[in-house]
Amino acid sequence: MEKFIHVDRCDSTQDLLKEQLTDALIDDLTVSCEYQTQGRGRGKNTWQDSAGTLCFSMSVAPHAQTTFTALELSVLIRKF
Repeated sequence: MEKFIHVDRCDSTQDLLKEQLTDALIDDLTVSCEYQTQGRGRGKNTWQDSAGTLCFSMSVAPHAQTTFTALELSVLIRKF
């Protein structure tokens, strides 16, 4: 079952997601916030959000059966 957590403010939705995943056995989780103070992306990329920005991080359990969705194909292609 998917779980959704929304807070007004946090340092990073990625950090909040990691905290929640270590506290409980949850496969599908999305966390979001209105304002993020230390947002970051891939690598060392950082950003400041502004009013109306969508800040969220999510985890999704892998499929039990191998499938090739557009996202999965993109990841496979990137590796070549």
